[in-house]
Amino acid sequence: MSKTFEAVKRAIGRGAIQLSQHAVHELAADGLLLRDVLTGVLSGEAIEDYPTDPRGPSCLVHLSIGEGVWVHTVWGCDPRSGVA
Repeated sequence: MSKTFEAVKRAIGRGAIQLSQHAVHELAADGLLLRDVLTGVLSGEAIEDYPTDPRGPSCLVHLSIGEGVWVHTVWGCDPRSGVA
């Protein structure tokens, strides 16, 4: 399993998250609730891993936010602060 994804899940469990403006915009545009996405990430699957991303390690997560509703989200976790 992706080390980045494991770090992201730990950060979410601690409530240590910071959303980008892009993420906030996309949540609103798609009518998604943050709590549903966060819950979905915890049971989701990292389908791509980007350990050498210039902005920091990240991963693409495939998750369900309800019956038949699937979403892809990109997550990173700052290795210094532990914030996703």
